Amino acid sequence: MPSRNAPKEVWLRLRHPTSAPIRGVIVNGKKWKDFDAAREVVTLHNLKDIVSVEVKY
Repeated sequence: MPSRNAPKEVWLRLRHPTSAPIRGVIVNGKKWKDFDAAREVVTLHNLKDIVSVEVKY
């Protein structure tokens, strides 16, 4: 993510090949609750620089 003029929100859409639902998300090593399993979207907000996203199915 850009450190200057960082976006307020980014939608990250992750489609599993077998349509498995998202069960959990970890962002920068912390549990993240802002995701929609039905739409396959993780909403990232107020983040800049390097971001690590781990999705559990």
